[in-house]
Amino acid sequence: MSLTWQAAEALGYAYYIQKGYRVFIPMIETKDYDFVVEFKNKFSRVNVKKAHLTNGGSYVISRSGASTTPTAPVADVYLAYIDEYQSFVEVSGNFFLKYPTSKIRAIPKEVIDEICKKQNKG
Repeated sequence: MSLTWQAAEALGYAYYIQKGYRVFIPMIETKDYDFVVEFKNKFSRVNVKKAHLTNGGSYVISRSGASTTPTAPVADVYLAYIDEYQSFVEVSGNFFLKYPTSKIRAIPKEVIDEICKKQNKG
């Protein structure tokens, strides 16, 4: 069964709490990020995404619904949930800046497989 976006976001909170971060959830909904995390006085805006495996062999995520073309990251981290591994992969907020008019970006399956296998060993 695939997770809803709400469940993926809640698991994102737990992901960072397990790593020792403090999680701050906005009181007012924002299109750019889902929550903020803090670790050692460094704050990061996090946008949780569900990655979808395409027939072409890549996982795709789409950036937030912000209506303007970003010239700076709208989130510091995209936290991509991979159903196949029931695991997250952290992607830099700069991920969408190379092609700012594209709302969808692909990550090769081999890259995701390697990251998730390393995380699941640790």
